[in-house]
Amino acid sequence: TKQNVIAIRTYIGVGYPYGNSQQIPAQKQFFAGGTNGLRAWTAFSLGPGSYKTNIDNSINYFLGNIKLESSIEYRFPLFNMGSKKMKGALFLDAGNIWNMQEIPEQHGSKFEKDFLSEIAMGVGLGFRYDMSFLILRVDLSTPIRMPYPINNTNWVENPFNKALNGDITINIGIGYPF
Repeated sequence: TKQNVIAIRTYIGVGYPYGNSQQIPAQKQFFAGGTNGLRAWTAFSLGPGSYKTNIDNSINYFLGNIKLESSIEYRFPLFNMGSKKMKGALFLDAGNIWNMQEIPEQHGSKFEKDFLSEIAMGVGLGFRYDMSFLILRVDLSTPIRMPYPINNTNWVENPFNKALNGDITINIGIGYPF
């Protein structure tokens, strides 16, 4: 309806180095997580592939040259605040980034035929304050599926209980609905 909307977004990207380059420039590479991506992770913190960082790792951001991401979001009205509207959203995000070549320090980062097993998923609840010319957005989300196994499964055990106990990622967006 006019007030209730289902929004679906898909992003597919591939960057390939050419000539004598071994990789594409960092500013042209893809990242996962953050306000416009998989909202259950902070920007640059997910991937590549099934690579799992450890606390001792000095790298705090991850890039890849292949990206696959999709989102489905149900948007609905909540209440009016004066002449402006407060809206809600329930969403599911899925995707990851990969590299064309395995990076030695990042085992599992190469895009291979079993890439679907490395898809990360997160769910969440969002609030949108629609001022007609500008949308202020706050999303609260939690992972439900990791790109790597934890206790022999990629699925997060009791994700909603973890979210209720504060294991959530908060993303703030300005000026765009996704």
